[in-house]
Amino acid sequence: MPCPFKQGDSIRPVAMFEHHDYRRGESYTVVEIDPNDSTLKARDEHGQTGRWIRWRDCEKFNDIGWEWLKGQLSVEALELLTAFDGLQNLKLRPQVRMALVNHLPGLKDKVLDACVSLESKTNEI
Repeated sequence: MPCPFKQGDSIRPVAMFEHHDYRRGESYTVVEIDPNDSTLKARDEHGQTGRWIRWRDCEKFNDIGWEWLKGQLSVEALELLTAFDGLQNLKLRPQVRMALVNHLPGLKDKVLDACVSLESKTNEI
């Protein structure tokens, strides 16, 4: 059976974690393929190559992952992201929200005024 991957493909290990040194949820780049025993070696984002892993314990990985994204963003953008909980549907951490409200003059009043204005427009409809 031919290898389902080629050198340069992104893969993600999905099984047999007690038998190899690849981490669950991480993506790797295929660097070497051994068709004789259906295994491959792959490199992580730090350039470290793992041990041999069976093809059937991997899947192709085409998503743009967090590790790739971190390498594309500026230090300032990464620092800004630390203000949020999670990475999807970004939501400011409660401590950061309160700090913003307390440090920006008039922000609290502007937010409350906006809420009242929106509520009155909703009631008019």
